[in-house]
Amino acid sequence: MTKTAISTMAGNEKSRFLFVVSTPRQLDQGSLKKNQAAARAHAAKVSHPSTRAQSSSKQQQSGHQVFALKSPLEDPSASSDRELDEQYLAASVSTDRPAIPPTSRAQPSFRQSRSRTVRAHPKPRRLRASRQPGGRPRENKPDPRAAKPCPPALSVDPLYWLPYDKDENAYQAVDYFANIAAPALRPVYEIFNITSVYTSLFLECITDSESFYHAGVARLCATADLLRNPRSKPALSVLLHQAKAITHLRHEIERATQPTNMMLATILFLIAIDIAIGQGSSADMHRINLARLVKARGGLDALGRDGFEKATFMQFDNMYALERGPSILVSLQRYRPRYPPFPLSPRLIKIISAFPDGFRCLVHHRLLPLDVIELLFRISATVRRCADSNTYVPFNTAENPFHSKRRKYDSFSDACPWLFAPEDKVHPLLKPLTMAMVLWCCNAYSTIRASTVVYAGFLRALTMLLLRSPIMPMPPTGSQTDFVVAADEEDCTIWIWMVALDSWMPDGARNLHPLGKGLFARFKARFPQAAADLDVRDAVLRRFFWTNDLRTRVKTLWNETADSAKSPHS
Repeated sequence: MTKTAISTMAGNEKSRFLFVVSTPRQLDQGSLKKNQAAARAHAAKVSHPSTRAQSSSKQQQSGHQVFALKSPLEDPSASSDRELDEQYLAASVSTDRPAIPPTSRAQPSFRQSRSRTVRAHPKPRRLRASRQPGGRPRENKPDPRAAKPCPPALSVDPLYWLPYDKDENAYQAVDYFANIAAPALRPVYEIFNITSVYTSLFLECITDSESFYHAGVARLCATADLLRNPRSKPALSVLLHQAKAITHLRHEIERATQPTNMMLATILFLIAIDIAIGQGSSADMHRINLARLVKARGGLDALGRDGFEKATFMQFDNMYALERGPSILVSLQRYRPRYPPFPLSPRLIKIISAFPDGFRCLVHHRLLPLDVIELLFRISATVRRCADSNTYVPFNTAENPFHSKRRKYDSFSDACPWLFAPEDKVHPLLKPLTMAMVLWCCNAYSTIRASTVVYAGFLRALTMLLLRSPIMPMPPTGSQTDFVVAADEEDCTIWIWMVALDSWMPDGARNLHPLGKGLFARFKARFPQAAADLDVRDAVLRRFFWTNDLRTRVKTLWNETADSAKSPHS
């Protein structure tokens, strides 16, 4: 039944790609397995934790500190007599900033060098000494101070370890993954304490399955195309690699007795491709089939690679559920918010003293549960740590960002369960605020905005949530305190809208994305005073998390939008 489900799903794609699908070349299985083993060993050098045991122990001996926010609920030595907020928010995060490495972006760069011809220097003319016989020349001893000739530059293939046929799209995909996507999401994964799936584990996985290799290249190429031009249609190269992935998947299914983990991963990436190129109906059908196959394999906990495959499936399902409905892969836990007691304890007041004024007021109004306060604490610590740098400074500067490392949470549903709770169970500010903080963490510390599954998923989900909100909110009724609380809530809501609008401005573009233009028109109707006064918008930004780049972009956004509105050709 499992095999039939996969075959049915693959058969549904056959008619769409009939013009490009061809039978893959039948390679020598012995040679292919040998190449795959060598490639897997190469990728595992930088991905698998067991190969880094000695290096990690040396780092610990050298005195590197790893900063983490630890709850006393996990510490048996925590006192049971402390107040609720002290139990939940006792932090071991140091406020000292770690040393910034000499290079702000230590990332692998995939470039090809051109070969050049080096002209050989003429040999020195041998002179005959006056006291030496004419037929016996003097032996010339090399001068140690003389510079040695440089060898000619060689053209090196950065993907030499891949055992498959490679084209220009494969190089572009790996370059985009290593230099844009993974660095852009590193702050989010570290701040939210979630296991990152944007590591060298991806490079290790593409050596195990040729279908996954083509699916991964197609997905990354589609994402890179959307980053360059959000309105672009899927390129032919994306469709070609997608078709090759489907063809190889069919051959793998024919040879296998039951679906393997790599087959499921290929199907997952094919679903992501359908979403990226706008084929949502087929993605919904494939997602249902994928859930059945995962269940037949024994569930998410039965997937391999020390839980990293489980984290990959869970994070993808989280993004899908935020946009398109309830989760079918992940069993969501029931969320029960816990709020700090009133009056606030001196320890909690000291913790929130590092927050921006707007968030500090929301805590005093008891609008934010302790989970969100913990998240704000981690972001505030990151802001202080990166204050003297225009790039992200990680918790541990000696850690390789491409190493696979398990963290406290496997997915956003574990780290932020309120995102998937029913609307009537959480405060209406929590969901959009959390989505805006994810986008802010990506935009604040990344020079290039990567259109990843995580970033695009949160942006689309936040946009739909804001567009559904009423234009005229209910006015506050009651005491003067209620008016103060409502004013602070409105300022936070304005900040959320401005973060979302800024996220819809592609790099180097002068106009908003079409979805961003609709959101901008809704913002002007929802907040007419803030939309008309730059000082109001700037004052609101400075009450929450902000950067100088964000303030400049918001100002530019309003100017460019006003100019385009006046233009008759807009």
